[in-house]
Amino acid sequence: MTNKRAAEETLAALDRGERVTIPTSRGRVLLTLILAMTIGASLALLLVVIIDSSSEPQSGRQAIAANLRVWAVGIAAVGCLTLAPVGAVLRLRRSELLVLSREGLALAQRGQLLPATVVTWADIERIELQRLKPGAPRFVTFRLTEEAAARHGMTSPHQRQRYLWKHLELSPRKLHPVLLAAHERYGQHRGAGGSPFHP
Repeated sequence: MTNKRAAEETLAALDRGERVTIPTSRGRVLLTLILAMTIGASLALLLVVIIDSSSEPQSGRQAIAANLRVWAVGIAAVGCLTLAPVGAVLRLRRSELLVLSREGLALAQRGQLLPATVVTWADIERIELQRLKPGAPRFVTFRLTEEAAARHGMTSPHQRQRYLWKHLELSPRKLHPVLLAAHERYGQHRGAGGSPFHP
């Protein structure tokens, strides 16, 4: 589906008063898990090679134990091999969704909206597609207006910036124009803000 078509179909559904749900992509979660496990296994293998390559068993192993880089490799390997699977299982079990309506957007888990994540279109100042650093994956981000941030008790300018999880069925590149189009159409209806989604 092209970006333009995805945006048109979403707007048509929202115009009819429907909610649009964008589920977590199982494929993207599993791909990330496979990548993390591969990196973890490679780091574990590197650690074994470093330990086995010590020329003198006792003094070499003591030097390795004191080497912070060896510890860093070991901790990274354990993290990739344990935390990544746990994170993937939790993501899949929570069945996370991004929910769009004419009022705004919110996250849901197991079909239940999370009230703390509800943001009206009028509360959003801008929506962007950006990288956290050069070469990193792109994220869809949105920035809350000053009024919305104050209503939510946010005092720091950094708290106004929100990131949407990148493992949705629509990639960030496809999700971005959808959210831009919805924000442009529905963001002009400025009420009190922060209102819940209507059924």
